[in-house]
Amino acid sequence: MTRQHLLAAALCVGLSACAGGSGGPSPDSGLAYGMPSTATAQYMIADTMEINVDSPMGSMTVPQTTEATLDVTFSNATGGLGIAATIADYKVTMENPMTGAMSADESDVSGAFDLVLSRTGEVSINDVPTASGNAANLSGFRSMSQSIFPRLPDATVMPGESWVDTVTWSGTDGPAEIATTSVVTSTVVGDTIVDGRTVVRVDVSSTGTMETETNQQGAVFVNELETSATGFFFFDTSANLLVAYQLDREVEGIVTVEGMGIPPMSVTGEGPVRLRLIP
Repeated sequence: MTRQHLLAAALCVGLSACAGGSGGPSPDSGLAYGMPSTATAQYMIADTMEINVDSPMGSMTVPQTTEATLDVTFSNATGGLGIAATIADYKVTMENPMTGAMSADESDVSGAFDLVLSRTGEVSINDVPTASGNAANLSGFRSMSQSIFPRLPDATVMPGESWVDTVTWSGTDGPAEIATTSVVTSTVVGDTIVDGRTVVRVDVSSTGTMETETNQQGAVFVNELETSATGFFFFDTSANLLVAYQLDREVEGIVTVEGMGIPPMSVTGEGPVRLRLIP
């Protein structure tokens, strides 16, 4: 892998983690994770991040797009809701203007997600899919596990009211060590109709920090980023089911490369992440 590919891959790995988790109403308000009315569901995820870096090789823009379809089976589990999810379709691409494209698909992924979700949305990870080939550098399945389901704090919140939650996550995801903190402000908007369902809409906004450290062929890339996001989610309280989740994200900071004689570089990025239940 060339220096340019190393740089682009290190920048992109783990950036989906900046979505963070969102706060939400409590079980008293009717929003809580529990066994849904259907034991199976299918979700589609679309995640796009465009990274702009001012590097010694010149300024460059590196877009990365991930599309995934998850087949999910729910079950009652010790500690909450069991979630077994397999990747039915998967496509991830990264366009590097200096060296061309990298891509991967479901053939580069094996295994499944094995998660337990508490009533308030805290995730316990038992297992995640394994990525090989290009997918190993372009995928972040632990970050995805942490960001799919918005959190629902244990407090009664009525329509029009807002609250603040702090969400942190750290760990290893593929080749990267990641640490994130997000301070999330959430507001219950009220009921709306989506695909014939009556759902509750909750608007969210967040600010935070993210640090990633990636070792690529002996070079250590450290990203220190400020993050922000705005969006919303829809929750079907009668079915105990997340229907959609959408965030528009921005990042800004520096990337430092140890052992390559490269000075710190400024980096910015933006892009949406969308999750929706397939009817």
